[in-house]
This record gives sequence, structure tokens and C-alpha cells, in this order.
Amino acid sequence: MKYILSCVGLALCLVNLIFSACALTINLWQVYDDSTTTIKTGLFEVCVAKRGISESCRVLDDFVEDERQADLKVVRYTIYIAIAFLISSFVCAVLSVTTMKNKKRFGYMASCFAFFAGVSLFIAFAYYAWTLHKHEYDYHMTFGLTVIGWIFSWAASVLFFSEKYLMKN
Repeated sequence: MKYILSCVGLALCLVNLIFSACALTINLWQVYDDSTTTIKTGLFEVCVAKRGISESCRVLDDFVEDERQADLKVVRYTIYIAIAFLISSFVCAVLSVTTMKNKKRFGYMASCFAFFAGVSLFIAFAYYAWTLHKHEYDYHMTFGLTVIGWIFSWAASVLFFSEKYLMKN
């Protein structure tokens, strides 16, 4: 019970890692649905399904213009960076909870890495909404996972920092 805040922060980091990986791989950032066609857009593919016909997916980089390819790469890479920060935060938090000599230092490092993961996820979904959103499409599940991941990252950062700050006093 001594490290309850860090354990909750570790759980948030782990869930956020799963959410961020799903945001990269699932083709549900935007969805357009009318009576005859459903279009699902991800970061790597777009899938089109006509009523009564199976779904076909194509790689986005093959048919989008260069400017949109660059925008997609910005979103992809910021999520990759967020995943790297989350892994670093998770490792530092585990080291902080276990038998390392510098528990406070690793706790503060875990807090900083989780904060920067949140910043990266914020940049990813804000940039996507600003540059890539089509107005006739609706935001969907993986966009929402990125927003939730941003909140989880900053919550984990606060928990890691609070745990080590309370340890000091």
C-alpha cells in the first residue's frame, strides 16, 4: 500500500500504451456513413464498404497528395514518440517502485516522461483535427482513444509526481 499512487499511474501507463497502439493500427479515426457506402479512415489505410459488398482497404499513401502524406506522417510519428515516452515512463516508474537507490529521481523521471507522452498525444489529435478532418466525416473510436490517452498520460504524470513529492515530506 506504500506505492498506491505509483501503481495506479503504472496501470494508466499500461492502458495508455494499449490505446496508443490501437490508435495506430485500427482504421477508425474518421467514418463516413450514408445509405449506400461506409468509409473508414485510419492513419495507414482507408476502407470502403458498399452495402451488400465486402469491404476493400487501400493504403492511404498510394492515393493521397503529398501534403496530406506529410500531415499523416506528423500524426503517426507523434504517436510513435508518445509510445516511446510511455514505455520510458513505465520503466522509470517500475524502477521507482522496486529496490532502486534513487527512487525519487526515477519517480520524477516517470512523471516527466508521462507528461511528454501526453503532450505528444495532444499534438497528434489536435494536428489531425486541424489538418486532416473532413467535415462530412465523423470522428470515431481511435481518435477518441488518443484523447483519452492524453488525459491518462497527464493523470499518470500527476500521480507519479505526487507520490514522490509526498515521499519527500
